[in-house]
Amino acid sequence: MANQRFLIRTHLPIERMENMGPVIVTGSIVASLILFLIGEFPWPLALVVLVLAVFMGSRAPSWRADPARLSGVLGEQRVNTALLALPDTYTLFNRLRVPNPYSSTGTTEIDLVVIGPNGVFTVEVKNNKGVVVGAGHELEWQVVKTGRSGGKYRSTMRNPVRQAKRQALSLRDYLREAGIHARVQSAVVFSNDECRVEPAGRLPVPIVPLRRLARAIETHRPKRPFTSQEPVVALLALLADLVEPVIDPKGAWDFQGYTRGI
Repeated sequence: MANQRFLIRTHLPIERMENMGPVIVTGSIVASLILFLIGEFPWPLALVVLVLAVFMGSRAPSWRADPARLSGVLGEQRVNTALLALPDTYTLFNRLRVPNPYSSTGTTEIDLVVIGPNGVFTVEVKNNKGVVVGAGHELEWQVVKTGRSGGKYRSTMRNPVRQAKRQALSLRDYLREAGIHARVQSAVVFSNDECRVEPAGRLPVPIVPLRRLARAIETHRPKRPFTSQEPVVALLALLADLVEPVIDPKGAWDFQGYTRGI
């Protein structure tokens, strides 16, 4: 089983809904009237309860899961589970933010990073439903979904191939700045069983079926021997703020000293 020590637990994404005051007020009024009519509630107390219900109801929000973000989280969890089939010589990272001076946010977020004896891999995860159509050079891809009544409707999504390529380049540059020269492979995975991808032409980044992802990574043969596995794991662990760095007297990262402690 792959090393999942550095996987970050993803919390359920929630968002604030519209105010639930009307529901609380209505329920309180009905309950107060029923108790008053059956003689269990004196009218002064019923009035106090009503006033409190109006006050509290006007301030009571509710919460729900953000459907789009929830879909993404579920997709990433499915891919995480699939990658556990890799041997223990592979290490997994998720939701990794890599410094990127060219990004408006200053970082590039990568869904999944896999480091093994045969290289470094980034995985861009999508959990869309429907038919996804697009070419490698396009900024957006088309998503065609079929409704319950049989009608079709279209939407767009950012080109996942461009995203995956940009993420791999960002990680490669970050490793180079740390003195680690490694080629970073990238892949796109659509984790939803109700999705069919129809790429238009050859893509610069492969789209790999979820059931084949672990096998595709394990059987990859690099053009040059990959000898930087431990330093890459150590550096990304530091980047994820999951460990304390080990620094030698000259102020440089002591990758060997750190990795012995994993």
